[in-house]
Amino acid sequence: IALNQSHCLDTTQNNTYVYNFPNSVQFVNDESIAVASISMFYSWYNISAALANNTYTYSWTSGATTTTYTVLIPDGIYQISDLNKHLQFTMINNGHYLQNASGGNVYYIQWVLNPTLYSVQLSTFEVPNALPAGFSNPVSMVLPTSAFAPVVTISSKLNEIIGFTSGFQTTTANAYTSSFAPQVNQNSNILVSIDAINNPYANPSSVAYSFSVNVGVGEQISSQPSQLTYNKITRGNYNQLRVTFLNTNYQPIQIRDPQVSIILVIKDDTSD
Repeated sequence: IALNQSHCLDTTQNNTYVYNFPNSVQFVNDESIAVASISMFYSWYNISAALANNTYTYSWTSGATTTTYTVLIPDGIYQISDLNKHLQFTMINNGHYLQNASGGNVYYIQWVLNPTLYSVQLSTFEVPNALPAGFSNPVSMVLPTSAFAPVVTISSKLNEIIGFTSGFQTTTANAYTSSFAPQVNQNSNILVSIDAINNPYANPSSVAYSFSVNVGVGEQISSQPSQLTYNKITRGNYNQLRVTFLNTNYQPIQIRDPQVSIILVIKDDTSD
Protein backbone atom coordinates (compact mmCIF):
# COMPACT_ATOMS: atom_id res chain seq x y z
CA ILE A 1 0.00 0.00 0.00
CA ALA A 2 1.43 3.38 -1.02
CA LEU A 3 0.39 6.71 0.53
CA ASN A 4 1.47 10.15 -0.64
CA GLN A 5 0.48 13.81 -0.45
CA SER A 6 -2.93 13.08 -2.01
CA HIS A 7 -3.82 11.04 1.09
CA CYS A 8 -3.20 13.93 3.50
CA LEU A 9 -6.24 14.40 5.74
CA ASP A 10 -5.46 17.82 7.25
CA THR A 11 -3.48 20.20 5.05
CA THR A 12 -2.87 22.53 8.01
CA GLN A 13 -1.14 20.01 10.25
CA ASN A 14 -0.06 17.54 7.50
CA ASN A 15 0.44 14.80 10.07
CA THR A 16 -2.33 12.33 9.17
CA TYR A 17 -2.62 10.32 5.95
CA VAL A 18 -5.64 8.16 5.11
CA TYR A 19 -5.69 5.31 2.60
CA ASN A 20 -9.18 4.36 1.40
CA PHE A 21 -9.51 0.77 0.22
CA PRO A 22 -11.22 0.34 -3.18
CA ASN A 23 -13.73 -1.88 -1.38
CA SER A 24 -14.39 -2.76 2.21
CA VAL A 25 -11.74 -5.19 3.45
CA GLN A 26 -12.28 -7.83 6.10
CA PHE A 27 -9.32 -8.79 8.29
CA VAL A 28 -10.07 -12.06 10.10
CA ASN A 29 -7.05 -14.30 9.43
CA ASP A 30 -4.42 -12.81 11.75
CA GLU A 31 -3.21 -10.36 9.12
CA SER A 32 -0.28 -8.14 10.05
CA ILE A 33 1.00 -4.80 8.80
CA ALA A 34 4.47 -3.25 8.68
CA VAL A 35 6.07 -0.01 7.53
CA ALA A 36 8.36 -0.78 4.59
CA SER A 37 9.66 2.73 3.92
CA ILE A 38 9.04 6.41 4.61
CA SER A 39 10.33 9.38 2.65
CA MET A 40 9.55 12.94 3.73
CA PHE A 41 11.14 16.33 4.29
CA TYR A 42 12.29 17.62 7.67
CA SER A 43 9.86 20.51 8.02
CA TRP A 44 8.32 20.54 11.51
CA TYR A 45 8.67 23.35 14.00
CA ASN A 46 10.60 23.08 17.24
CA ILE A 47 9.14 26.36 18.59
CA SER A 48 5.51 27.37 18.08
CA ALA A 49 2.35 28.61 19.77
CA ALA A 50 0.94 25.07 19.45
CA LEU A 51 3.91 23.71 21.43
CA ALA A 52 3.45 26.49 24.03
CA ASN A 53 7.21 27.21 24.03
CA ASN A 54 7.35 30.50 22.14
CA THR A 55 7.67 33.19 24.83
CA TYR A 56 9.99 34.50 27.53
CA THR A 57 10.38 37.90 29.20
CA TYR A 58 13.00 40.45 30.12
CA SER A 59 12.82 43.55 32.32
CA TRP A 60 14.05 46.96 31.24
CA THR A 61 14.44 50.19 33.20
CA SER A 62 13.84 53.57 31.57
CA GLY A 63 14.62 56.41 33.95
CA ALA A 64 13.30 55.06 37.24
CA THR A 65 10.53 52.90 35.70
CA THR A 66 11.04 49.16 35.21
CA THR A 67 8.83 47.35 32.68
CA THR A 68 8.63 43.66 31.75
CA TYR A 69 8.63 42.91 28.02
CA THR A 70 7.48 39.66 26.44
CA VAL A 71 9.57 38.19 23.64
CA LEU A 72 7.14 36.42 21.31
CA ILE A 73 8.92 33.99 18.99
CA PRO A 74 7.14 33.35 15.67
CA ASP A 75 6.46 29.70 14.81
CA GLY A 76 9.53 28.20 13.18
CA ILE A 77 12.54 25.89 13.19
CA TYR A 78 15.18 27.56 15.36
CA GLN A 79 18.79 27.08 16.32
CA ILE A 80 20.23 29.04 19.25
CA SER A 81 21.77 31.59 16.88
CA ASP A 82 18.29 32.19 15.44
CA LEU A 83 16.90 32.84 18.92
CA ASN A 84 19.63 35.43 19.45
CA LYS A 85 18.87 37.14 16.14
CA HIS A 86 15.18 37.27 17.02
CA LEU A 87 15.99 38.75 20.44
CA GLN A 88 18.08 41.45 18.76
CA PHE A 89 15.21 42.16 16.37
CA THR A 90 12.85 42.48 19.36
CA MET A 91 15.21 44.81 21.22
CA ILE A 92 15.58 47.00 18.14
CA ASN A 93 11.79 47.27 17.92
CA ASN A 94 11.63 48.09 21.63
CA GLY A 95 14.42 50.68 21.33
CA HIS A 96 16.64 48.85 23.79
CA TYR A 97 20.11 49.23 22.35
CA LEU A 98 22.95 51.68 21.88
CA GLN A 99 25.65 51.95 19.22
CA ASN A 100 29.38 51.75 19.76
CA ALA A 101 32.05 53.94 18.15
CA SER A 102 32.12 51.67 15.10
CA GLY A 103 28.38 52.10 14.55
CA GLY A 104 27.57 48.55 15.63
CA ASN A 105 24.50 47.89 17.74
CA VAL A 106 25.17 46.99 21.37
CA TYR A 107 22.67 44.62 23.00
CA TYR A 108 22.53 43.83 26.69
CA ILE A 109 21.16 40.29 26.47
CA GLN A 110 22.63 37.50 24.39
CA TRP A 111 21.98 33.83 23.59
CA VAL A 112 25.07 31.80 22.62
CA LEU A 113 25.61 28.10 21.96
CA ASN A 114 28.50 26.63 23.95
CA PRO A 115 29.36 23.40 22.09
CA THR A 116 32.30 22.62 24.39
CA LEU A 117 29.97 22.33 27.39
CA TYR A 118 27.03 21.04 25.31
CA SER A 119 25.00 23.90 26.71
CA VAL A 120 23.37 27.22 25.98
CA GLN A 121 24.78 30.39 27.52
CA LEU A 122 22.53 33.31 28.43
CA SER A 123 24.50 36.48 29.06
CA THR A 124 23.22 39.75 30.50
CA PHE A 125 25.21 42.97 30.61
CA GLU A 126 24.95 46.15 32.66
CA VAL A 127 23.02 48.95 30.97
CA PRO A 128 24.81 52.24 31.78
CA ASN A 129 23.12 55.29 33.27
CA ALA A 130 25.32 57.58 31.16
CA LEU A 131 26.36 57.26 27.54
CA PRO A 132 29.82 55.59 27.39
CA ALA A 133 32.61 57.40 25.52
CA GLY A 134 32.27 56.96 21.76
CA PHE A 135 28.75 55.51 22.04
CA SER A 136 25.67 57.00 20.40
CA ASN A 137 21.99 56.71 21.18
CA PRO A 138 20.28 56.38 17.75
CA VAL A 139 16.78 55.75 19.08
CA SER A 140 16.94 58.22 21.99
CA MET A 141 16.70 55.41 24.51
CA VAL A 142 15.86 56.74 27.95
CA LEU A 143 18.87 55.84 30.08
CA PRO A 144 18.19 54.50 33.58
CA THR A 145 18.73 56.58 36.67
CA SER A 146 20.98 53.83 37.97
CA ALA A 147 22.82 51.21 35.93
CA PHE A 148 21.01 47.87 35.86
CA ALA A 149 21.17 44.40 34.32
CA PRO A 150 18.04 43.15 32.52
CA VAL A 151 16.27 40.28 34.27
CA VAL A 152 15.43 37.46 31.86
CA THR A 153 12.75 34.96 32.91
CA ILE A 154 12.51 31.63 31.11
CA SER A 155 9.01 30.26 30.61
CA SER A 156 7.86 26.67 30.85
CA LYS A 157 8.40 24.51 27.73
CA LEU A 158 10.92 26.94 26.22
CA ASN A 159 13.21 26.02 29.11
CA GLU A 160 13.47 22.48 27.69
CA ILE A 161 14.78 23.84 24.39
CA ILE A 162 17.58 25.84 26.01
CA GLY A 163 18.33 23.65 29.04
CA PHE A 164 17.27 25.95 31.89
CA THR A 165 14.82 25.18 34.66
CA SER A 166 11.30 26.47 34.18
CA GLY A 167 10.94 29.96 35.67
CA PHE A 168 14.71 30.54 35.79
CA GLN A 169 15.61 34.21 36.29
CA THR A 170 18.88 36.04 35.81
CA THR A 171 19.99 38.33 38.62
CA THR A 172 23.20 40.29 38.05
CA ALA A 173 25.09 40.94 34.83
CA ASN A 174 26.63 37.55 34.19
CA ALA A 175 26.92 34.56 31.85
CA TYR A 176 24.48 31.82 32.82
CA THR A 177 24.95 28.28 31.52
CA SER A 178 22.12 25.82 31.04
CA SER A 179 21.77 23.33 33.89
CA PHE A 180 20.85 20.33 31.73
CA ALA A 181 21.33 19.29 28.12
CA PRO A 182 19.33 21.56 25.80
CA GLN A 183 16.84 19.77 23.56
CA VAL A 184 16.87 22.19 20.65
CA ASN A 185 15.03 19.72 18.43
CA GLN A 186 12.69 17.77 20.67
CA ASN A 187 11.13 16.06 17.65
CA SER A 188 14.29 14.37 16.45
CA ASN A 189 12.65 10.97 16.70
CA ILE A 190 9.26 10.39 15.08
CA LEU A 191 6.74 7.67 15.85
CA VAL A 192 4.43 6.25 13.18
CA SER A 193 0.95 5.30 14.34
CA ILE A 194 -1.41 3.03 12.34
CA ASP A 195 -4.97 2.99 13.63
CA ALA A 196 -5.67 -0.63 12.60
CA ILE A 197 -3.24 -2.20 15.03
CA ASN A 198 -3.68 -2.79 18.74
CA ASN A 199 -0.54 -3.82 20.57
CA PRO A 200 -1.60 -4.95 24.07
CA TYR A 201 1.95 -4.46 25.35
CA ALA A 202 2.33 -0.85 24.26
CA ASN A 203 0.79 2.49 25.15
CA PRO A 204 -0.31 3.95 22.86
CA SER A 205 -1.15 0.66 21.22
CA SER A 206 -1.08 1.96 17.64
CA VAL A 207 2.62 2.78 17.29
CA ALA A 208 4.07 0.62 14.51
CA TYR A 209 7.44 2.19 13.68
CA SER A 210 9.88 4.96 14.57
CA PHE A 211 12.63 6.78 12.72
CA SER A 212 15.20 9.43 13.56
CA VAL A 213 15.89 12.77 11.91
CA ASN A 214 19.44 12.57 10.60
CA VAL A 215 19.34 15.36 8.02
CA GLY A 216 19.34 19.16 8.06
CA VAL A 217 16.25 21.36 8.01
CA GLY A 218 14.48 21.10 4.65
CA GLU A 219 16.38 18.01 3.59
CA GLN A 220 14.77 14.70 2.73
CA ILE A 221 14.48 11.93 5.31
CA SER A 222 14.56 8.39 3.92
CA SER A 223 13.88 5.60 6.38
CA GLN A 224 13.73 1.92 5.51
CA PRO A 225 13.99 -0.81 8.16
CA SER A 226 16.54 -3.56 7.56
CA GLN A 227 13.84 -6.02 8.59
CA LEU A 228 10.09 -5.52 8.54
CA THR A 229 8.41 -5.46 11.95
CA TYR A 230 4.86 -6.72 11.62
CA ASN A 231 2.01 -5.74 13.93
CA LYS A 232 -1.25 -7.69 14.15
CA ILE A 233 -4.25 -5.94 12.63
CA THR A 234 -7.31 -5.84 14.84
CA ARG A 235 -9.95 -8.09 13.32
CA GLY A 236 -12.85 -6.36 11.61
CA ASN A 237 -14.07 -4.69 8.45
CA TYR A 238 -12.06 -1.72 7.20
CA ASN A 239 -12.78 0.96 4.65
CA GLN A 240 -9.53 2.80 5.30
CA LEU A 241 -6.21 2.87 7.11
CA ARG A 242 -4.98 5.96 8.95
CA VAL A 243 -1.29 6.78 9.47
CA THR A 244 -0.30 9.55 11.89
CA PHE A 245 3.13 11.01 12.71
CA LEU A 246 3.70 11.59 16.45
CA ASN A 247 6.47 13.05 18.59
CA THR A 248 7.98 11.14 21.51
CA ASN A 249 5.27 12.57 23.77
CA TYR A 250 2.74 10.82 21.50
CA GLN A 251 1.36 14.11 20.21
CA PRO A 252 0.79 14.71 16.46
CA ILE A 253 3.51 16.91 15.00
CA GLN A 254 2.82 19.86 12.74
CA ILE A 255 4.49 19.16 9.39
CA ARG A 256 5.02 22.03 6.98
CA ASP A 257 5.71 20.02 3.81
CA PRO A 258 3.06 17.34 3.04
CA GLN A 259 5.18 15.65 0.36
CA VAL A 260 5.56 12.16 1.79
CA SER A 261 5.84 8.63 0.51
CA ILE A 262 4.71 5.86 2.86
CA ILE A 263 4.88 2.20 1.88
CA LEU A 264 2.98 -0.32 4.02
CA VAL A 265 3.04 -4.09 3.66
CA ILE A 266 0.19 -6.37 4.74
CA LYS A 267 0.61 -10.11 5.09
CA ASP A 268 -1.68 -12.96 6.03
CA ASP A 269 0.04 -15.14 8.63
CA THR A 270 -2.11 -18.12 7.68
CA SER A 271 -0.97 -18.06 4.07
CA ASP A 272 2.02 -19.99 2.67
